[in-house]
Amino acid sequence: MITRIVIVSLLFTSVVLGQQPSPFWCAVVRDDGLLVPLVHFDGNGWMPVQNWGFNPPRDLESAWSFWPISAPPETLNTGVSVQIHRFAQSPACAFVTDYCPRTTITNVYPYPKAGVAFQGNVSFQRMIPADTSLSSTKQMLRVLSKSFFIRESLASADPSFPQSFFGKATSPRARERISIKVQSLFQSEPRERSNRTYYFELVKVFRLQDCFNVSMFSGWATGSPLNLSFFGDTISFGDCDGKGLEDTLQPFGFITLEGKRFFVVDGAPYEGERATILELRGDRLVDILPSGDD
Repeated sequence: MITRIVIVSLLFTSVVLGQQPSPFWCAVVRDDGLLVPLVHFDGNGWMPVQNWGFNPPRDLESAWSFWPISAPPETLNTGVSVQIHRFAQSPACAFVTDYCPRTTITNVYPYPKAGVAFQGNVSFQRMIPADTSLSSTKQMLRVLSKSFFIRESLASADPSFPQSFFGKATSPRARERISIKVQSLFQSEPRERSNRTYYFELVKVFRLQDCFNVSMFSGWATGSPLNLSFFGDTISFGDCDGKGLEDTLQPFGFITLEGKRFFVVDGAPYEGERATILELRGDRLVDILPSGDD
């Protein structure tokens, strides 16, 4: 499957139903402070950033409202545009900012992200890492673990599923005893504590003679910790290199437009990286940006 303020009160206001949404830009900010434009919403539809060459619109060289992953929002000012390289993709255009970088590493894919930024009027709700030490979070993880076991059991009951995948854990009871690792757990900020939005990735490791296999339960949910409604959830199976597993995601939050939710995420497909927008349609998430060089 396949982004950190009096300013906020001015730029981030709710879109009133029945009125045409205002245009805005959305960008991802890397840990080195570079701002990478992702998409433009023109008031009617989404316009992916592509085929610019290295002559981006001049109006992007100005102030942006920046939402870090787990720090207070702030304002970023952009400067000159630069070229960046991405794994297995064409070079992209980015802007130097006045954000103080946390890292200066190079040639790392996916490159660590600091948050998401917007230019224009948009309703955005951030998602932040959940505190796994809280009792409410531990309760939710027990619910997720039970759902993980059920989904894994249903998938492995298919006659075509290779039981050798599980190594020595050949029985359901043995697989249930395998410890579960929380690879990722994000939640929307507490506007309504009883009806938050969550993103999760849970994994199990099955040891083999020479390597190991991994099962992963990942997806989204809404509600309270003990009463979750899932959407976009899936069970996947892969090898020690991650091949075969569902893409891992870093959710930055969601935009609300005319009552619809659009999730801004940074994805890490097998041997690659890709930021995109996922639209919630019923219980499915639909990628609305091209899957090529975006």
